[in-house]
Amino acid sequence: MELTYRELWTVLHGMLFGAIYLIAFGGGIAGLYSLTPEWVTIAGISERIKRLKIGLWAMTAMAWLTVMRVGLDRAFIKISGSDHF
Repeated sequence: MELTYRELWTVLHGMLFGAIYLIAFGGGIAGLYSLTPEWVTIAGISERIKRLKIGLWAMTAMAWLTVMRVGLDRAFIKISGSDHF
């Protein structure tokens, strides 16, 4: 099976980054659920909130990378000097 440059970028951005985003999203939902008052101490809340903030930024980066394929293609075309898109 042979993939063109654009198909390879589609696979990378859509499947790889998209899959990482979905896994992080599931972890975020589990993290929010784990904030149930019966399960968390005062010290544990600050640690979990810190982890949720890091996870939120990671999900933001993965969502951004997932949809940036077209912009990166255009940047590559400008660098390589090719006129077709």
